[in-house]
Amino acid sequence: MTAHPAWYKYPRPIPPPERNRAGGTTSPDALPIVALPYQAAAPATPIVFWLLLLGLYLASFLVGLWVYQDARLRRMRGPFWFAVSFGVPIFGFVGYLIFRRERAA
Repeated sequence: MTAHPAWYKYPRPIPPPERNRAGGTTSPDALPIVALPYQAAAPATPIVFWLLLLGLYLASFLVGLWVYQDARLRRMRGPFWFAVSFGVPIFGFVGYLIFRRERAA
C-alpha cells in the first residue's frame, strides 16, 4: 500500500455502494447519518401518492366551490373566482379574500 498525504480523504479504496430494497444504491458519503432524521419520508406505495394527489385535488375543488358561492352572495363574478381559486389554489384563494366585497344586505 502506498502512503498518501495527510489531506487525502480516503486512505484506503472506497468500498462499492450497497444495494437497498428498491434497487438503488446507498453511499455513506451521500447519506450521512446526521441528515436522515430531517429528510421527508417517501410514501410507501404509489397508491399512497395518488391518494394524496386526489385528496389535494378534492380539497382545492371544495375551496373553489365555497369561493364560488361566497362570490355570488357578494354579487361578484362567481365563475371567474372559482376558476382563479381552483386554478391557482393558494394564491387564488388569498387573492379572493383580499379583493372580495362586503356582503350585500
